[in-house]
Amino acid sequence: MTGEKVCRFYRLKPPELKVLRVSLAATKVTPNPMQAAYPFLLGENELKKMQLGQPTLIAVEAVNGGLAAVYGSVRAPRVREEVDPTKLPDGAAKMLSGYDEVIGLKLIRHQAIDVVGCPTMAMSSIFASITRRGLMQTWDVLPRTLITSFTKLVKTDSFRTPVNLFPLLSKMYDSAGEGRVVEIAFGTTTRSVMHERARAHAGLGGSPSHRAVSNGR
Repeated sequence: MTGEKVCRFYRLKPPELKVLRVSLAATKVTPNPMQAAYPFLLGENELKKMQLGQPTLIAVEAVNGGLAAVYGSVRAPRVREEVDPTKLPDGAAKMLSGYDEVIGLKLIRHQAIDVVGCPTMAMSSIFASITRRGLMQTWDVLPRTLITSFTKLVKTDSFRTPVNLFPLLSKMYDSAGEGRVVEIAFGTTTRSVMHERARAHAGLGGSPSHRAVSNGR
């Protein structure tokens, strides 16, 4: 539903999960333009009338025995485009004649779909799933914005420290039956990108055909 995404997982106690599910099941979605278009997305012209970055509840879905609050968010990634000075008015073209290259920045509005999922009672966690597109400058801000909107919706705050998923990387290295990891990459909440690639398929840790890429903490 969200495409390439950033996910965070949070553990809950069973009583907390029960309260959250009851509250979410009773939620009524307030009509809004993104809700009216769902499951389709609004176009850029329609999104120009809407506030950037503010999650708007557009659906509550039953998924595999659990519930999910679906939000729409207006994002505006910055796109760099080369500008041909010869196509500009004479005054501007003359002013820019000393430059070898002229670059223009454009904000392209689009609608992202973000989800807060509350799985079945058999599971002791909830998750926040954020569409990755347009996140480069707000990698850590948007998840917090989504979580704030969700806690106001269900009138309870069940989000504490996210589950640390980094130990999964150790299991990739140590597993004897999962093949050989030859390339692995992941991003951090501080916008660092870790990327390792084995030389001549020597392997980073367990067959050369196995490639693991992980986005998250």
